[in-house]
Amino acid sequence: MLEETEKTMKSIRAVTDNVATVTGNIKEVSEAASDVAENIRAVSMIIDDVGDQISIRTRGIVVGVQTALGVLMKHHK
Repeated sequence: MLEETEKTMKSIRAVTDNVATVTGNIKEVSEAASDVAENIRAVSMIIDDVGDQISIRTRGIVVGVQTALGVLMKHHK
């Protein structure tokens, strides 16, 4: 009876250790997923900023071209 109890206790201890290991692994995966999400947000913000800068420059070029054409048309008449 004592031997069976010891085996049962060892089995319970092994299961407890495995559960602790799995819990630790899940925590690490969760932290990694959180880091990935944070990096994605950062990259998204950078892309938005670049898009805004391109849009501003494009508008500036369009206005410049329109102004230049207006000056050329005015002097051509």
